[in-house]
Amino acid sequence: MKWIYVRVKGWHGSAAIMVPPGLTVSEFKLLLGLDLGCNVLAAALFLPLPGTARLDELVDEFDTVYVEP
Repeated sequence: MKWIYVRVKGWHGSAAIMVPPGLTVSEFKLLLGLDLGCNVLAAALFLPLPGTARLDELVDEFDTVYVEP
């Protein structure tokens, strides 16, 4: 289990979110109530993350993930 920060384009501030092991990017979007067509980006990777990727394998503890609706 990891904790990450989430920043959504157009929103002020960020939120700390727990990422359970094995959670995919698509499941992460559903968990947050986001549109499945939005882009999720990890600051270190600079590219949109594929929906089937396991989020906990791509980010480190307390990384910031950006969402572009």
